[in-house]
Amino acid sequence: MVQGKYFVFCYNREQHACLCCVDFSGNEITDPSWNTYEITLCYTGYKDDNEDKNCLKYVPEAVTFPEAEARCQEMGGALFKIDFQHKFDILTDFIGPIGITNDVQTWIQAMKNSGDWFFDDGTAMPNDICFMDNTNYSGENRLRFRAKDSECADHYENEHHDFICEYHHSFKQ
Repeated sequence: MVQGKYFVFCYNREQHACLCCVDFSGNEITDPSWNTYEITLCYTGYKDDNEDKNCLKYVPEAVTFPEAEARCQEMGGALFKIDFQHKFDILTDFIGPIGITNDVQTWIQAMKNSGDWFFDDGTAMPNDICFMDNTNYSGENRLRFRAKDSECADHYENEHHDFICEYHHSFKQ
């Protein structure tokens, strides 16, 4: 089970009134004139990127790509996805100097198909954000990020690397 801290606020437009509570479901308010909004902050162990409502978790445990993907899903997220320059910047800041010094390599979300990279949702990965160091050996169809060089590289999915999970938190009504 994924755990986090939940904050709820309720607003009554007719009364111009608000209620705010921690770990409060909002179901306690049965009057239909109240709207309940849930603010889900990052789950335990995740770090907020402070900009895009993304929660990130670096897992310093070398596993295969399928294992990393499954673990992220179990924790309520997905492997980190570099779909914008801003997200690439978040990744390099998140791993930081320690990642560079220790030559950290992490699995990130992408699969190569006919020489092009695609995310889990089928959209194409932009090819101008993360420099690609592809050897293009047969079977190297998964992507890893190498902090030391700030580049992406293809690799076999049965190799072992650390991984980064992410999920988007937001207001829910």
